[in-house]
Amino acid sequence: MRTKGQEPASNRVFPNSGGLLPERDLVVREGDEEPLYHQIYTQLRHLIVRSGRLPPGTRLPSSRVLAGALGVSRNTVLLAYQRLQEDGHVQGRAGGGTLVSGPPARATPAGLTPGGATPGAGTVGGATAGGGAVIRRPVRSQRRSPAAAFPLDVPPLDLFPVQLWTTLTSRRLRLSGERLLLGTDRLGLPALRVAIAAFLGVTRGIACAPEQVVVTRGIEAGLELVARSVLDAGDPVWCEDPGDPRLRELLSWHGAKPCAVPVDGAGLDIAAGVRQAPHARLAVLSAAHQLPLGAELSAARRAALLRHADRQGMWIVDVERDGPFLGPRAARPLWSEDTGGRVIQLGGFNSLLFPQIQCGFCVLPPELLDRVDRVAGGTDSGASAITQAALADFLDHHRFAAFLHRGAQACAGRRLALLDTLRQLGLDEHDVMGHQQGGSFLSVLLPGAGAAHPGLRDPSRPWPPRPTRVPPTAGGPATAAGHPLAAPARLGRYAFRRPELDGFVLGYASLREEQVPGAVRAWAPLLAAGSRVPGRLAG
Repeated sequence: MRTKGQEPASNRVFPNSGGLLPERDLVVREGDEEPLYHQIYTQLRHLIVRSGRLPPGTRLPSSRVLAGALGVSRNTVLLAYQRLQEDGHVQGRAGGGTLVSGPPARATPAGLTPGGATPGAGTVGGATAGGGAVIRRPVRSQRRSPAAAFPLDVPPLDLFPVQLWTTLTSRRLRLSGERLLLGTDRLGLPALRVAIAAFLGVTRGIACAPEQVVVTRGIEAGLELVARSVLDAGDPVWCEDPGDPRLRELLSWHGAKPCAVPVDGAGLDIAAGVRQAPHARLAVLSAAHQLPLGAELSAARRAALLRHADRQGMWIVDVERDGPFLGPRAARPLWSEDTGGRVIQLGGFNSLLFPQIQCGFCVLPPELLDRVDRVAGGTDSGASAITQAALADFLDHHRFAAFLHRGAQACAGRRLALLDTLRQLGLDEHDVMGHQQGGSFLSVLLPGAGAAHPGLRDPSRPWPPRPTRVPPTAGGPATAAGHPLAAPARLGRYAFRRPELDGFVLGYASLREEQVPGAVRAWAPLLAAGSRVPGRLAG
């Protein structure tokens, strides 16, 4: 039975009719901070895992029947079944409804996406709930292989102090290995939360208490935690167009309705978002260096976004992938301008240290702390305790600041080398976007595409001067281990509702300066041929 506010909950008993469900009570409370679907999910999970009242083979009621009995929408029940299926507690059978599983078995992650494939575009089978509706989840795409040309989200691996990391990890295992093997606090190791708060204050000017930091497995895990905490089925969410498809699909999987809000040279078009979905519950964007266009949210749009969020009670998720690598003139995070407590900061160490660290964070306004704490107890979004302990020591180590400084300098040099080589291909400032703020990636439009989309660039940011440190004839490997490199990511894969852009997104942080010209020469035929050539780069 659905109850309102803090009124006493009345129970609805489901009889064992037709062998569908044993007698038990399910209660959902309207107006509770926990989303309705998550209330159903946690109660069913308790009956399956802890109390054992729903043994393997028990058939759950159809989503339509359960929704009618509880007085909620069918999508709400579908989401609850979907979460149970992902955790391995139930399984769907065509024509047979949804059955309680045996021991949980998580779905096997999909393989690496090929060079030109849309990340996360595939699906894996989900539970069949009642009347044949199949619950599907987006495949969690792996990071692009470092063997890809200009890989995204791969930092300067040649600078990472592997020996120091090994020493710190071994020391932690030696001193507190048994305790770490048991895990840590669901919101993260306290020492790491303190270290992340200090790190964000120094590198990005984010003033927050350690209690506001939640440790996650990365950006996607952080957004998933936020979505479970603040969204209910059918809630509209502003999403960038073009923008990261992995984040859109994750929101859709949780029952939200992503709304395509266009991005231009001044960042997310706030006025368009208000016209399209004025009562959106959440906005997901990157204010300092947007993927894929590299746009920076203008001051006017920042103010408009924060005003709208205050008026409508909308939450804002500001995603930063390469914040510490941004230049000194890059925009500050939205957190530093938020006076109403509406901004959630998301970031990760995968693209700062090394991709397989699988560790990130979200910084929460005080109002969300208790809500996220409750939801985190029913999720598996946290990073390994051993990794968290080693990372806490690394962030506090005296060599970390030097490593960060070298990484930022390397990204700046590699960016200038890439821009210089692109000039030699005949590209001009209308064809290259996202380099002005620094960072770890930029985008290249195919010849003529820049003129067709003049609003994508910020005309106040000129093309930088030609560097003189890297000889134009310097070469570099165009193959990895004797095999051709996969093509760079295409701009078109990030399109949502707007027409696809012709071009490429180039991650340059992992390429040494002397490697850049050779990699560009190998990729140049694809640039000339445009979308007619998918394939791989020549060696």
